[in-house]
Amino acid sequence: MNEGTTINASLLTEIVEMKRVYSALEAAMQHRKNVCIAITSAEQGEGKTTMLVGLAALAAKENGKHVLAMDLNWHAPSLHTYFGAELLDPEKVQNGASIHKIVHHVPEANLDVLPAVKEALMEELHNGEEETLAEKLLKKAREEYDMVFIDTSKMFPTNRHMIDPLVIAQKVDGVALVVASGKTSRHVVKRAHFELETVKAPIMGVIINDWQNPLS
Repeated sequence: MNEGTTINASLLTEIVEMKRVYSALEAAMQHRKNVCIAITSAEQGEGKTTMLVGLAALAAKENGKHVLAMDLNWHAPSLHTYFGAELLDPEKVQNGASIHKIVHHVPEANLDVLPAVKEALMEELHNGEEETLAEKLLKKAREEYDMVFIDTSKMFPTNRHMIDPLVIAQKVDGVALVVASGKTSRHVVKRAHFELETVKAPIMGVIINDWQNPLS
């Protein structure tokens, strides 16, 4: 991990709004163990990955809680860049190794990072196997961590290479939809929320990013 990314992740935990969002998620998941929360967005550039990094870092500050930040946005991954990690080689993931042998351990924190699988080899997995592999990793993560935060692909537009966030949404304990204020139209946000409801995803709420109080 390089110094710059370490400072950025640390600073995120000091943002008041980030703490409020985490408190709300924590209250919703109170008394539950091995919790998996997916962070998604309707479109690109909503700030969902930054939000996930801050929430995971806050969770890792709690005594005795082992946290995993997991990137299932294999088509356009970015989580690894926050921690100076490398993308995963599919061969290492597919050999059934313990998840602790393939994660990136964050120094001096109860936080691990599971980067995305290299897209360069995605064509070899595209026959549906990538979703199967993702589901296996998610199952392992749930078994071995107290709290898992999952970065998914954006919901629109869909891409044949991406792991469908709606599939992931059906396998987690909660889903938070990140929306950039003033960027994404209400129509698109409503459509994303409706599609999550259609698959009976456990929606925890909508996180409005970069919102400015017009009265301030």
